[in-house]
Amino acid sequence: MEVFEYVAVTLVGKHKTYAIEPFLKHLSKVTIPPEELVVSAIPSILELFPDKVGSIKITGITGEHDEGKDRIIDTTSAREALRQYILDSNYEWSLWLDNDILVPSNITERFLNYLKKHPNLLMAHSFHPARQPDVELRHGIGSSFIHRKVLHLYPFTYIGADGYYLGDDQIWFTVVSYFIRVFYKDSFVEGCLFDLKHLCEDGTVVKLPEKYRGELL
Repeated sequence: MEVFEYVAVTLVGKHKTYAIEPFLKHLSKVTIPPEELVVSAIPSILELFPDKVGSIKITGITGEHDEGKDRIIDTTSAREALRQYILDSNYEWSLWLDNDILVPSNITERFLNYLKKHPNLLMAHSFHPARQPDVELRHGIGSSFIHRKVLHLYPFTYIGADGYYLGDDQIWFTVVSYFIRVFYKDSFVEGCLFDLKHLCEDGTVVKLPEKYRGELL
């Protein structure tokens, strides 16, 4: 059986340090774990991480403009540092995770099943449960398997105007998902692909609504 090697990546701001321990605990239980977890954060947050969790090596990096102030310029810079790290490595696939997302142990097997069904797949974008009571799902890239070809297409960037910033993952996702769906046949899947949970600061764990979980169990 061919070994599937991939890297998991996440960025961590000060407002999400509460989730570090549960995030690592769930990631360590993944049955086909990543070779490495790369964390993009300021040095004081990186100090909160061990060198390894289970079999997974943990590497810390800091974005060029990330000052840890949880602004869009900080998170955009953190994501761009992750993108560059992957492109400088030999990994074909990366699992992008928000660090308050708790992954199921079978996340990699489920992804590999999608890959078998869609041999040209370049991105598997999974929705995850929202923390807001009036919103069911969030559509950010914080629970997505992404091929390195996609990361070559466009950097994470932001546009500043009078102190306000438009950017972060939404611009990036809009550009690259449109591009690969137009120019690469059968290259993109999205939906509730994995049975993800969302950890809130008060310790509440939000699950996918039952109407989306049925096919995942």
